Amino acid sequence: MDLNQASPATATAATNLRRCLLGEAGVAAVQPMLGAIGQGWTTTLLVGLRVGSLAIVQRGTKWRAETKAKEEKKRDESEEKKRRKEENAVAALASGNSGAVAVEHEGKNIRAT
Repeated sequence: MDLNQASPATATAATNLRRCLLGEAGVAAVQPMLGAIGQGWTTTLLVGLRVGSLAIVQRGTKWRAETKAKEEKKRDESEEKKRRKEENAVAALASGNSGAVAVEHEGKNIRAT
């Protein structure tokens, strides 16, 4: 998805700049590694990083879905608890309970004593 739909040339230029900077950073990181641990271990390390990042990307979707489901469940439980509290307060008002009762209904505070 294009973040800058009004000027697509700016978005393309930003993408190219990012790609070039990442390529430069990669070369700058690999050169010292080649000198220190050699070509074989450098390749092994880079492949390991790539496989690890792929695993995170693939599982990330599942993790986000699970987190979203937990948040929705928590929100639903909170709303249900609030609804029950309001119903109990309204029932107490209707029954003429002599204790002080306060309830928020549709953004308005209702208080009966």
